Amino acid sequence: SSADKDGKVRFIGVGPTEKTPAWLKLVATGTPGHGSVPRPNSAVNRLIDALEKLRQYENTAPIELTPPIERSFRSLADYEPEPWRSRFRDMRAFLKSPNARPELMKRPAVYALLHNTISITGLEGTKKVNIIPPIATALLDCRLLPGWTIDRWVTEVKRLIGDDSIQVEVVLNFPPAEAPVNTPLYAAIVDATKELYPNAGVAQTVSAGFTDSHFFREKGIVSYGFGAFALNEEDGGRAHGNDERIPVKAFTDGVRLTWEVVYRFSRAE
Repeated sequence: SSADKDGKVRFIGVGPTEKTPAWLKLVATGTPGHGSVPRPNSAVNRLIDALEKLRQYENTAPIELTPPIERSFRSLADYEPEPWRSRFRDMRAFLKSPNARPELMKRPAVYALLHNTISITGLEGTKKVNIIPPIATALLDCRLLPGWTIDRWVTEVKRLIGDDSIQVEVVLNFPPAEAPVNTPLYAAIVDATKELYPNAGVAQTVSAGFTDSHFFREKGIVSYGFGAFALNEEDGGRAHGNDERIPVKAFTDGVRLTWEVVYRFSRAE
């Protein structure tokens, strides 16, 4: 969901699907020894070589416009300034332009919805500075586009690494799922939004992260990622940061919106 710099709500986001996590652990092995005698094929060096290849992936990753994300861009187009408004309305045409990737990389949150992502989030070798360890590990936070399976992604990661000696272990993953939008719950969200924010809209969004919605979707229960709290760009960018917070008004308004949605849905037929 989005608000302008003064806190006025622009749109409320409802996510019928989202990217799925593919959290991986890389395990590299090598001959251990004393740090005074370098070993080119040590576990740490092998891991560093693999991670550098994965780090470069962000610059060359295949761009893929999946149907739910294409619908999301069209849904968000009216809330974008030009030239992004036209780009969102016809993202397929924009992606054919030679400057598409450089432009997208100026907006990481948009770019992340068009390719599988890899973030290197953890490294471990040994805490002894003078020891070359036999094992070195790394954690990868990968997020997959709708339609990608974990088996397909692990195969791709192994191809990118190009080193069969490095093991790729799956830490967390669940299959992709999408909820329909022609439901009483979606209608309740639209009605509540119109009631509280007459000048705002409802947009179908796709989160680059993930929510608990997948637990319900996997059982056939309609579930959405629901952005009750409308934040401006600065406040939205604080997520997981050192000064994470939201404005008090955004919180109280979001609680009211949630109440209105639940009330309307409870009366739906």
